[in-house]
Amino acid sequence: SEVKTFDIFLERPYHIVVNGDEALETLSLRPGQEVALSASYAPSDYYLDGDILFAVEDSGVARVEDGHLVAVAPGATQLEVSVAPYGGYRTIPVVVQSAASSSSSSGGRRPDRTSDETQTTQPGDGQTSTTYTDVVAGSWYEAGVAYVTEKGLFNGVAADRFAPNDNMTRAMLMTVLARLDGQETEGGATWYEKAMAWAMAAGISDGTAPEANITREQFVTMLYRYADSPEVDAAMGMAGFVDTQDISDWAQTAMRWAVQNGILTGKDGARLDPQGSATRAEVATVFQRLLTTESEI
Repeated sequence: SEVKTFDIFLERPYHIVVNGDEALETLSLRPGQEVALSASYAPSDYYLDGDILFAVEDSGVARVEDGHLVAVAPGATQLEVSVAPYGGYRTIPVVVQSAASSSSSSGGRRPDRTSDETQTTQPGDGQTSTTYTDVVAGSWYEAGVAYVTEKGLFNGVAADRFAPNDNMTRAMLMTVLARLDGQETEGGATWYEKAMAWAMAAGISDGTAPEANITREQFVTMLYRYADSPEVDAAMGMAGFVDTQDISDWAQTAMRWAVQNGILTGKDGARLDPQGSATRAEVATVFQRLLTTESEI
């Protein structure tokens, strides 16, 4: 089975550092799938040898058994990593997808990841991810920026700038979705006019406030509509995240769909941050995940 390795360091009481304290990758599994858990602990002058412990918040979704994380049933939870006898723990998001999930579960519009369209589309104005001076090598978003640039879905804000930490606007997202759908987006009265007209006609957006920043729940909802609003298993919760109460009523189904299919994996602290603005780096990474995933979401 696949092996997930974690480097553990106890920086100070109740503060555990995992893999250099970087954003931890969501573990995405299917029912019955197992992942071997391997971890090493680095003692310090103050903290002697300790035992690394793994536990799962919701054993109905996944469990830890003989050093393996075992997916039990569809849902979202957290893998907790601690060092005994010292206090504190870190959490790693875990999503168990439905065994029945397939490319159709994301909806009819989603292009096949091997289609001519997604393989041959070229970046605008000769841009590649390597021309951007503000994309940090080895960062969590580098691969996502490279992917959307190479596929011609995103352009930079300048010849040498992608602006990964800038907020995504509603117009930007409508334009990306229109390009993904093979629509012509050039030549309108504004740079986003044609994309917005298409998005409104397709029922993806109502066209309001195109230049406003888009929130994470708005982003997911537009993706969900683009995917033809597929059926969502209402029994599958989002219990692994601590801020689900912040999701607007109208975004509940779309957010559940995104979590169930591993499209949205959350932030540090087990947060979905539905009301927070989506950055260009986050959106680029989600599109890479959506269009290249091995799990055929």
